[in-house]
Amino acid sequence: MKPRNSFKKQVAGFFLTFTLIFFAGFYGLDAQSNYTYFAYHQGSSKIIQSDTTLLNTQVIEKHVSKENEILKQKVHYMSFMSLGLLPGSQDVITTTPVSLAMSHGFFDPSGLYIGGGLAVETFDPSLMPLFFDVKGFFTGGSIKPWIGAKIGYAIPLSNRQDYHEKGGIYAGAGGGMVFSISSRAGFYFYFGYRYQKLESTLIDYFGEETKIYTEFNRMEFRLGLSFH
Repeated sequence: MKPRNSFKKQVAGFFLTFTLIFFAGFYGLDAQSNYTYFAYHQGSSKIIQSDTTLLNTQVIEKHVSKENEILKQKVHYMSFMSLGLLPGSQDVITTTPVSLAMSHGFFDPSGLYIGGGLAVETFDPSLMPLFFDVKGFFTGGSIKPWIGAKIGYAIPLSNRQDYHEKGGIYAGAGGGMVFSISSRAGFYFYFGYRYQKLESTLIDYFGEETKIYTEFNRMEFRLGLSFH
């Protein structure tokens, strides 16, 4: 009976040892396979955790790069925000008004931008132009020269004493250049010509009304940011 019990113990021990060796070998093979996989992709012998991080970083970078390439091939949203000056002679109300403007629209991969915008300008009276905006870009690189035109109507935000303001036609044309500062943003400058017509009604002491039409021509300088 003892030999039989001894034999059973030997068989049990054999199976237990075989099981432990099998799982240890399987684990080691799996770890070696993972190590080889990452080493193959990275071309290095770094630890698995570091290789995984580098691999994920490369995948993310490739994904972002692919998204940017797709974006370049599709019509997408684009916007401009800027601060400008409108210097001119003293024949009209304010010598150098300040202008804050923004334009939102869509950019076509062919280089055409179509949108609309508004501005606030510190003439006397202050004006808020609402305008239709068109731009044409010449290149698609990190530096993008462009020309553009805009037309709309300026709404008065205040009235001068003894005047009733009605606003007037707003128009401009010029060109500039956008410098990319990231994949989705750029810095730009603009220089152009600006036309503004202002209709006002002067009411005198006796209540009589006199219509006054003022036209002026200005240079327009702008610095701003573009987003897409």
